Amino acid sequence: MFSLKKDHMLLLPTEETGRLLGGQAGDYSIIKLRIRHPKE
Repeated sequence: MFSLKKDHMLLLPTEETGRLLGGQAGDYSIIKLRIRHPKE
């Protein structure tokens, strides 16, 4: 399961977040990593 943080919610549009949580876990993980490591 995901543990959505407020930071992620602020950076991702609600519709996109719902879409990612709806079935694209891989894409969400990539976005999550980009948020956590913006320099990379």
